[in-house]
Amino acid sequence: SQRYEFPVTWFVITSLVNDERPGYHGSWEAFRKLHRAGHDIQSHTITHVSPNRGFDPDDPAKNLDVEYGASREIIEQHIPGQRVLTLAFPGGPYQRDHTDPVLAAKYYVAARGGVGHINAANRVNYRQTCSVGNGLDVDGNRNSLVNLIDLQKSYRPFQYRGWYVTHFHRVRDTDKPRLSKAFAFLKENRADIWTGVFREVA
Repeated sequence: SQRYEFPVTWFVITSLVNDERPGYHGSWEAFRKLHRAGHDIQSHTITHVSPNRGFDPDDPAKNLDVEYGASREIIEQHIPGQRVLTLAFPGGPYQRDHTDPVLAAKYYVAARGGVGHINAANRVNYRQTCSVGNGLDVDGNRNSLVNLIDLQKSYRPFQYRGWYVTHFHRVRDTDKPRLSKAFAFLKENRADIWTGVFREVA
């Protein structure tokens, strides 16, 4: 995204960020560097709502309220100047059973869900937006970027002028040609498609 000048949102599981042994979940220094480069760092809870990492829905010190509220405080402490206003709900059956959009609204202006659709214009559920997993393409499928700006080609009329949210857990080499094509399409259509980090758009 840097080549095409599109900042992205990094939703962080705070308990897994490790400065001594940065791996898949990164280090605070890496996230500070991303923030300085214009990217956004937001909450994906403390433990990903995982009992194996300490989440306990019945313990007031480890429950969902703490997962939502304390995670934003942790990020803001580690990344000066970063305002944490949005949340990405953890996925998976167990996590979905412990998703609370009403409680999340106590701390966040919007939250990203995981249902893989384009959000319909003027009908966005900001408490739990749809998000296309491993998305972004222009090849005319039901979640194509073309649907946003071409009513005649749109898979469904409600996708026209909608809000396309996508999320990735990693980008593989095999994804790069498709994503390069999508970023080029977005850059070419800047006059018709507004892009921004999740917090800004919400």
